[in-house]
Amino acid sequence: MPVIAHIVMAIWMPVVLVLFAVLPSRRAVIVSFLAAWLFLPMVTYNLPFLPDYTKMSATCAGIFIATIIFDVKRVVRFKPSWADGPMLLYCLSPFVSSVTNGLGPYDGLSEIANHIITWGMPYFIGRIYFNDARSLRELVIAMLIGGLIYVPLCLFEVRMSP
Repeated sequence: MPVIAHIVMAIWMPVVLVLFAVLPSRRAVIVSFLAAWLFLPMVTYNLPFLPDYTKMSATCAGIFIATIIFDVKRVVRFKPSWADGPMLLYCLSPFVSSVTNGLGPYDGLSEIANHIITWGMPYFIGRIYFNDARSLRELVIAMLIGGLIYVPLCLFEVRMSP
């Protein structure tokens, strides 16, 4: 793995905090998620007794910390609804699977943490930031722009790869 990949992963959470300080919160969330998905390397750092540090965990943790620092009113205003039930069940279901299959509670709890970071936190961030038509429109436009930015890179890779 190139050194630049390790450097980028090390500085990504501070970059997310800077984005929140410079941009409006919703736009910072969009830029953080899109930049992470499009440009962060696919590396995993196994941390003892903690969830793995990946591009998703770095981005979600950075956005959540930045939301608490810069935009805590969104978190406070969040009201769970019955529609959040399936996501909650999905995040908690690995515990039952692990205990039923004899893997133990530690494995179940670590898988719950993994599901919460991979699926629950993006869901929660989406629920607090993209809850009306205007915000969803902004997200869709940003995803379209991200795709257009990525197309030349994909074409270059198709042409130049062996």
